[in-house]
Amino acid sequence: MKKILIALGLALLAFFIFLAYSGLLTSVKITEKEIGPYYLVYQKHTGDYKNMGKVQMNVYNIIIKNTKVKPKIGFGIYYDNPEKTAKDKLQSEGGCIVSKKEADAIKKAKTKLLFKTFEKTKCVTAEFPLKNKYSIIFGIMKAYPKINKYKKVKKYKESYALEIYDVPNKKLTFAFPVITEKK
Repeated sequence: MKKILIALGLALLAFFIFLAYSGLLTSVKITEKEIGPYYLVYQKHTGDYKNMGKVQMNVYNIIIKNTKVKPKIGFGIYYDNPEKTAKDKLQSEGGCIVSKKEADAIKKAKTKLLFKTFEKTKCVTAEFPLKNKYSIIFGIMKAYPKINKYKKVKKYKESYALEIYDVPNKKLTFAFPVITEKK
């Protein structure tokens, strides 16, 4: 019985350490800064946001299969507030952030991917360590409420969310373009 309790205790400790590593105990700091420009290669998606990982991987796989480009940064743009819009109506875009030269190479491959530039934009941002897929969940749980509260205090209008998954730098960025109230 004692060995079972020790094993159970060690398993719980290991699980807690894993959650802490993934970001459970990490706090977020809200800042305002200009980000971009970014060259986006993407696909549109309508439906539950939880399926955006598949969309992003599909774009990545199309790029890898058809070009010599090896994207390292992913993104998702989420246009609708999931608290106000039905899951099947949520609109988003997902894919990869590449250089201008890489975007031109992908265009030449004549894939059915879409392209646009996210211009330099003033945003309310939060950064979070990107260690694994659970980091994204913890980041969303921690960043979105703080950003929404910050925007409300500043009287900024609701805007879409840009999430940047910077794999080489192990960083997740949440960015909301600043839209001020008209007086």
